Amino acid sequence: MIAMSCVKRPSYRAVGEVLDQLFRIVGYVHHELAAVSAEHGLTVQQAILLRSLDDPIPMRVLADELSCDPSTVTGLVDRIERLGLIERLPDQADRRVRLLTLTPEGRRVRNEISTHLATRTATRWNLDSNDFERLHDLLTGIGEEHSDG
Repeated sequence: MIAMSCVKRPSYRAVGEVLDQLFRIVGYVHHELAAVSAEHGLTVQQAILLRSLDDPIPMRVLADELSCDPSTVTGLVDRIERLGLIERLPDQADRRVRLLTLTPEGRRVRNEISTHLATRTATRWNLDSNDFERLHDLLTGIGEEHSDG
């Protein structure tokens, strides 16, 4: 029998304190995203959708990534498409599938939102590059370890 290594787990109190800090950070980021989105005439959900589009993606896959019902994504897409920020293209592999892609204007707006959000957050958090890299690595590790994929 192989001996299991003894992992020292944090106390429930320490975990609770970390969760409280994470909730505060999420609240702050949401507040900043709402402000930046409003400056561009968008809702938070629309900005999140724009930020999630790097390459053309089927609507169903986007719905899964955003943990939304496909009908919710359809409504968001309809509104953003009317603003000229995204377009639906036929998938060459399956013409029944529509791929979402950013228009040049959508890419510009997405990049502005990302830049403004990053600038405001970096200023607020006041982390040096080493601290930010450590935070990034910790969060990435947690996210990868506990992802559904």
